[in-house]
Amino acid sequence: MQRKVMRRQDGTLDRREQEAPPDRFAPLSQDEEARLFAALPGQAHAVVTLILQTGVRLGELRAQAWRDIDLAAGVLRVTRYKTGTRVVIPLTSTACALLGALPQAGPLLFPALPWTLSTVVRTAAQQAGLHGMIWHRLRMTYLARYRHRPTS
Repeated sequence: MQRKVMRRQDGTLDRREQEAPPDRFAPLSQDEEARLFAALPGQAHAVVTLILQTGVRLGELRAQAWRDIDLAAGVLRVTRYKTGTRVVIPLTSTACALLGALPQAGPLLFPALPWTLSTVVRTAAQQAGLHGMIWHRLRMTYLARYRHRPTS
């Protein structure tokens, strides 16, 4: 419970307990993740899985080139990172399997990623009863799960 402090008309303080609002950036629980995937259309599964496994932003994923993915070494070099710095992300076995199964039909990882995907995922999140900023929550989920993962 969180306390909310308000002023009464006479100027004295009134402390009332209220439910804390859901954290807009909280990592997804396993249950929330399952509900999200149940609500997502099939074509969005690979993108959302890759974001959960790598923490990349949607815009970075749109620009991701195959030349910057080394499945043998298990790393993804972010082609166009938001801050302009060079970022290398170790790939999980799930991410390697997903990437290995994708067709390499051009220089980009997802050459035909629809611009409406953001809306599709937000709509699925609402249908799944998820609150907050879903894209940030996906990144926070990655950070919560893999930030302290040992690298080889």
